[in-house]
Amino acid sequence: MAEQATQLLMKKCGVLEAGKVAAEEDHGRFRTQFVEPTKTDTVGDLRETFGISNIGEASPLGAMVL
Repeated sequence: MAEQATQLLMKKCGVLEAGKVAAEEDHGRFRTQFVEPTKTDTVGDLRETFGISNIGEASPLGAMVL
């Protein structure tokens, strides 16, 4: 199940194409998404995936995602 969740996040971040099974190189590209500075597109995709608003106060869940 963890691998399925990782592949879903990889697809949301644009690292993995739909219908493709992740290879080690895909995992490597995915991990680089979380190296400082975090890419704006990645943050937006994760906000959308987890339903976190970009407006108003900081969400307590925001710290986990970002």
